Amino acid sequence: AVVTTDAIISGVHFPANEEPRIIASRLVRVNLSDLAAKGAKPRAYTLVLALPGTTEPEWIAAFANGLADEQKRFGITLIGGDTTRSDGVLMLSLTMIGEISEGSMILRSGACAGDDIYVSGTIGDAELGRALLEDRFSTSNEDDRTYLIDRFRVPNPRVEVGAVLVGLASAAADISDGLVADLNHICHASRVSAEVEL
Repeated sequence: AVVTTDAIISGVHFPANEEPRIIASRLVRVNLSDLAAKGAKPRAYTLVLALPGTTEPEWIAAFANGLADEQKRFGITLIGGDTTRSDGVLMLSLTMIGEISEGSMILRSGACAGDDIYVSGTIGDAELGRALLEDRFSTSNEDDRTYLIDRFRVPNPRVEVGAVLVGLASAAADISDGLVADLNHICHASRVSAEVEL
């Protein structure tokens, strides 16, 4: 089994007024992305919700519907967790459990001198989307605006890509913390350096 956990906090990882269905999608997908980087097939998850006392039943229902949509889309099941009251902001934590054949997990520590570095998707879209939401960036192109904000709000976990990389990639990592930071994790674990030509 492969296990990963991520927590997200209102006002830090998503806007305080974000739609509950979007929050559910984001929470599930950031964890799926971690499993994909290991080549694991997602199976189940546990969930912890710390809800402010002002949380309305309608919010909880919409959040649950968002979880149900993600479960159906990715073939995963909620198997437990906890709900508690928060005196502060909304905080959510999800632990995702995946499955992979013994000895075939893609580690961070397998990179070797001479390996090439690949990235799926495009780098920076989500950060630009966040900057648009926070008014730190602007564009007059509404299609671009919508696309970039969606890339931040609802990440696209590369579950299919991760499965194909088993036995092919020497090392892998989810790069949600940014290419430089996460490539550094691989380099440190593998005891190699990396050269990226812009």
